[in-house]
Amino acid sequence: MSKSLTLEILIITWNCLSDLRRCLNSIFNYPPKDSFKVTVIDNGSVDNTVELIKKDFSQVNLIQNIKNRGVAPARNQGLAITEAEFVMILDADTEVFPKSLQKLIKAIRARPQAGIVGAQLLYPDGSIQPSCKRIPHLIAPILNRMTNLPGVKKTTIWRHHMMEDWTHDKSLPVDYVIGANQLIRTKALREVGLLDENIFYGPEDVDFCVRMWQKGWEVWYISQIRIIHHCARLTKRNPFSRLARLHLYGLLYFFRKFRPEERRRIRRLVERSVEFYSNQP
Repeated sequence: MSKSLTLEILIITWNCLSDLRRCLNSIFNYPPKDSFKVTVIDNGSVDNTVELIKKDFSQVNLIQNIKNRGVAPARNQGLAITEAEFVMILDADTEVFPKSLQKLIKAIRARPQAGIVGAQLLYPDGSIQPSCKRIPHLIAPILNRMTNLPGVKKTTIWRHHMMEDWTHDKSLPVDYVIGANQLIRTKALREVGLLDENIFYGPEDVDFCVRMWQKGWEVWYISQIRIIHHCARLTKRNPFSRLARLHLYGLLYFFRKFRPEERRRIRRLVERSVEFYSNQP
C-alpha cells in the first residue's frame, strides 16, 4: 500500500459519456485535500468515452475492456491493484459537492471499525434517494420492480427493506449502502476479498457489505455528507432485457449464498451496533 496515496476513486463506465464528463468535472472541481487519483474502467463503450478521457481528462488512469465485463469484474480490476489507504467506488452518474470527498475521508478515519462508509445520495431535485437499505426479503426485489402499482410502497416488506421507517437524518451503521458510492478501507478490503464475480450486475454491493459484517467490520451511512446521483437504473428501462435477467440471476445467487438464518444473524449484528452508537453521548 502506498504511504503517499490516500484515496483512489474507481469509476466504471459503459456508454454514458455525458454522465461521466459531469462526474469527472465535479471531482476535479472539488477535489479532496489529501492525495488522490481517479481510475476509470471502461467496459467496451462505443460512444467515444475513451476519446473523451484521453482528450479532456488525461490525468485519469484509464483501463480499457474490449467488452462489457459486468460491474463486479470491472470494479475488481481496480480494487485488486489499488495502493491507496482508501478506495472509493463511485458511479459515473454522480456529482460530488464541495468538500464531499474530504469529509468522507474524515468520516471513515473517525470510525476505526468502519470498513465501508457511504454518503447520503440525493436525486437531482435535492430529495433524499434511498441509498442505505436493509438486507432484502426474497419478495422485496420483486416489489421494487412494481413500485408504480398502487399500494406497493405501503407494504411492510418494501418499507422495511427501504428503511422507510427512518428519517435518514443521522449517521448510523446499516446493513448496506448501495454501490453508487462506497468508500472502502483498503485494509478491510484485503480481509474481506474482492467483489463476487458470480454477480454480473447487482446485488454485488449487498453481498460485499454483508461480508464486511461477517468479518467484523461495520458499514456506515453518513447523513451529513451528500452526493447527487442521477440514478440511471438500467434494469428499469427494460425489465425484460438481458441485463435485467442477469440482475435477477444475481439476486437468486445472493439468496442461495446467504441463507435466511445468516441474513437474520447479520441483521441482529447491525441492530446491536445501531443500539450501541445511539446510546453514545
